[in-house]
Amino acid sequence: MRGTEVLSLKWEQVDLMHGFILLDTSKNGERREIPINTTLEYLFKEIPRSVESVYVFTGKTGKPLTDIKKGWH
Repeated sequence: MRGTEVLSLKWEQVDLMHGFILLDTSKNGERREIPINTTLEYLFKEIPRSVESVYVFTGKTGKPLTDIKKGWH
């Protein structure tokens, strides 16, 4: 997955029951299914879900993250 796809990932795209992430709008315009391994499944289950946001990776305001580097500093 591209960095922008990860940062804009929504919970509705994550299908833990079937084990994949669905990307409808990929860079080349094709629909893609990304498999979820057991480690990633565990991590998704550990992420707290915010009622204010549909995004998986959010900042304190509930808006999607725009830069992954800031979290490492």
